[in-house]
Amino acid sequence: MGIANLFRKSGPVYNATTGVSSGYTSISSPWANSARLAVVQTPEAIGEGLVTLGEAMKVPPVARGLGLVTTVGASFDLVTDTGAGGPVWLDSTFGAITARHRTAFTFQDLMMTGASCWWISQRGDDGYPLELERIPRELWSLDEAFNVQTIDGTTLDPRRVVYIPALVPGGFLEYGADSVREYVYLGKQIRNRARVGKPLLNLHIADQYEPTDEELDQVADEWAEARQAPNGAFAFTPWWLDVKELGSDEVSPLADARNEVRLDVANFLNINAALLDGNNGTSDTYSNTLQNMNEFLVLTMGAFITAVEQRLSQDDVTPPGMKIRYDTAGFDQAEDAKGNAGAAVSTPHVGANNE
Repeated sequence: MGIANLFRKSGPVYNATTGVSSGYTSISSPWANSARLAVVQTPEAIGEGLVTLGEAMKVPPVARGLGLVTTVGASFDLVTDTGAGGPVWLDSTFGAITARHRTAFTFQDLMMTGASCWWISQRGDDGYPLELERIPRELWSLDEAFNVQTIDGTTLDPRRVVYIPALVPGGFLEYGADSVREYVYLGKQIRNRARVGKPLLNLHIADQYEPTDEELDQVADEWAEARQAPNGAFAFTPWWLDVKELGSDEVSPLADARNEVRLDVANFLNINAALLDGNNGTSDTYSNTLQNMNEFLVLTMGAFITAVEQRLSQDDVTPPGMKIRYDTAGFDQAEDAKGNAGAAVSTPHVGANNE
């Protein structure tokens, strides 16, 4: 409908029902965002840059953190401050992307890239939106004048765009890039140590013997093959060869280092690290479940909730005096370790309309 027609004209062909994009007329970073001035760096200081969403999702704590935000965010309904009535777009969208999909994807945008964007597909007689659709994050960026544009450089009509900036500048794909790469690198090292215990083998030539090049190549190849044999191996050593393994085969220091990176990821995502460890089976995990959920709602989800609520309550989206908020009441119930329902610690609404 609105978005599909927009991007057919601008280059990419986007199917709002299937979510598939094709027909790009240019190549651009899917997370390109020129909202901030670039920092001038010397060549030595230039890093590896942003990571892609695909790279980040290969890191378990990142995947879990994004999953938590997505699942919890999708449970919230958009309502007005009066709790009754309100615009049609609050709980209605076009095609397979439902209103709760829209919320979940918007929170993902804010967490990972620092901004999201909605498209006003249709307006009513009063001039206010009847339909609001999220524009997939890979299909737009900001130009130098902070105007939203498609990836082929076409500037969108600002009267039809609802740009939603995050409260925290930037997104995880930018400032958490080093932690993603560290986690992946440590994972490779752990796999290497599991496959080959000690990383270096010293084949020491004894008694002043001078082997031929063919002898050296043969011995080296045989030991390399034996060290990687799936069921172990044995080898004969000539009298002139002394074999020594160098380095450590311990995995625990690498695992500890990877756990430290997990804590860094938790801090970047602003999520309690206990919620990212994936350990759901001990009494210790459940002992503070309600407190952790309450903290997650206020400190983690609160940033996304407030950003969206405040933007949708602006006068270009809703009539003056009308405030939009997320109904988070359903998240105030949790289960304790015995499976009994319990009420989370009472807190005020975490969004924009708390009075």
